[in-house]
Amino acid sequence: MKSLIIAAAVIFIAGCVAHSPKFTRSEKVMQLESGMSLEEVNKTLALKPYYIHSMDSAGNKVYVYKYRLTDRKTIPLFTKDTNGIPKRGDFMDLYASFTSGDTLVGLESQFTETIVQEKRLDINNVLTLITITVPAILVYVGLQSP
Repeated sequence: MKSLIIAAAVIFIAGCVAHSPKFTRSEKVMQLESGMSLEEVNKTLALKPYYIHSMDSAGNKVYVYKYRLTDRKTIPLFTKDTNGIPKRGDFMDLYASFTSGDTLVGLESQFTETIVQEKRLDINNVLTLITITVPAILVYVGLQSP
């Protein structure tokens, strides 16, 4: 019986995993400057590129990075230009163009709906799971007692 409860708990917790890509913040993207090397860009963003979007015959490359916008939460009735609490916003693709000598020459951003999957535990789902399953298990165990 205990093994069945443990197996059910493991299955439920595995379903509470949220998927999100490794990403940097928009504040770090704003620090990028034309003429930086690939190493400097990676160090500034604290992230390596996901893949090469394109490469031409001269050796010029376009790398793709992921970053997340900073949004804000506020009460709709009190919305002003600068009030509210910062929160994480949508994911964006950052296309960084480099010369054949790995020098940054251009940046372009684009909203992305397809994201690279990475497992991370979602605490809200875990809390919901605990508050629903633990009382049910306790009731079941209580009914099984003589």
